[in-house]
Amino acid sequence: MKLLGTLYGKLIAILLGLILLISLAYLIMTLMMNRLQLEAVDQSLNQALAGNIMDYIGSDIGGDFEQAADFKRAVKSLMLVNPRIEVYLLDIDGRILSYSAPEGKVVRERVELAPIKAFLAGSRDYPLRGDDPRSRTDRKIFSAAAIQKGPVIAGYIYAVLESEAYASTLEIFERDYVLRLAVWLAIGAGIVTLAVGLVAFNLVTRRLRRLNDAILAFEASDLSAPAEPLDWAKDRGGDEIDQAGRTFQAMSQRLIAQLDMLKEEEGLRRELVANISHDLRTPLATLQGTIETVALRHDKMSAEEQKDYLERALRYSERLRRLVGELFELAILDTRDTVIEIEPFSIKELIQDVAQKFHLAAEKKDIALHVISPERTPPVLGDLGLIERVLDNLIDNAIKYSEAGGSVKLAFENGNWMTRVEVADSGPGIAEVDLPHITERFYRADRTRSEQPSGTGLGLAISQKILQLHGSALQVESRLGEGTRFWFELPADRG
Repeated sequence: MKLLGTLYGKLIAILLGLILLISLAYLIMTLMMNRLQLEAVDQSLNQALAGNIMDYIGSDIGGDFEQAADFKRAVKSLMLVNPRIEVYLLDIDGRILSYSAPEGKVVRERVELAPIKAFLAGSRDYPLRGDDPRSRTDRKIFSAAAIQKGPVIAGYIYAVLESEAYASTLEIFERDYVLRLAVWLAIGAGIVTLAVGLVAFNLVTRRLRRLNDAILAFEASDLSAPAEPLDWAKDRGGDEIDQAGRTFQAMSQRLIAQLDMLKEEEGLRRELVANISHDLRTPLATLQGTIETVALRHDKMSAEEQKDYLERALRYSERLRRLVGELFELAILDTRDTVIEIEPFSIKELIQDVAQKFHLAAEKKDIALHVISPERTPPVLGDLGLIERVLDNLIDNAIKYSEAGGSVKLAFENGNWMTRVEVADSGPGIAEVDLPHITERFYRADRTRSEQPSGTGLGLAISQKILQLHGSALQVESRLGEGTRFWFELPADRG
């Protein structure tokens, strides 16, 4: 019962059923065809039998045999020689006048003449069957001859060639060596086919069984590692089983990678929540303390002290506003539904506009802001608003972390297919260990810039996400004490 529950067992059951069905159909068809062939040969060989009987009986009883009372006696000697035949004497309407069969066996009073007339007309469409006087439904092969009275037909000799005792299929089978041989050949062919099918199905399903074992092992591993390599699966091509094996192996690898990514994202999510909580808690607590102080001691404070406290509260509220805004912006960029509007625009004009926007902030800090651009600048392709946001973040960071008397350089360089945009500062630089992490959310290289004002830690993460949506990436190069240089590339509009 366990075998029938497997694919191999079901295939074997189907094969066995088909073999039995085909063998049975072959046996039935062989019996039918063999019987038809025997009847056709028998009728052809005994075509003149009825005429010979008529000649024999007529010579024996003097020619008036159609009315002879001793008709049965006259054909008795013929029945002893060939017991397979039964002879009937018919009138011109087909009524049975006399016969050689035992009394009480004949149930018909007349025989249909159409087959007899077709036989006498020379039809060779053997086997040609006529009515069996012993049955109301059966038809058998026969031989017939017309009894002539001058030019007139006075009756018929009707000889049934297959008597009741010799009509069964079993009798035919027992008498026919070729038929028996065909049956045994069918049985032998069925056994050979079954044996070959067992071997073939075992070879075909073996890979399926191994694939099933690999799937069960992968499931039992609690999805902790990709599926083991399937050495039986071809690297390319092959049949559906090979394709299923390759697909399962690739699927297991993708599944493990996605699970690892989910675990990593879960860790980042927890870290993000912790960072947000920390970054929100500090300014909120400071803001709340400042406002409470002013509320409780405003009557004892001088105007200068009140102004100082209010400016401090304003700074922290602005920091909260920026943090919440950048979190919201990053959340929008992270969604799968984010669609950017790619259009051609002048990168030279955009850089000049952004530089003008930060001119006052740089001047207040005594930082020189330089824009370096080539003479001819073809348009670039991108989302103008988002690229402006990237430049805002990079220039704001460059000014923020550059010391008084330093410089910030904005430059771009045209290539054949890409335009490179660069923002460089003369600040303290970033330690090499921090460089791979500066685009991570809430990451700040505090060890090298601890004396500088801290930001939200989201600006570079937002810039990297925007550039990824453009098919680009934010690149950085920095050395401690020598400054930092950021750059990215945009496709040039060659249309």
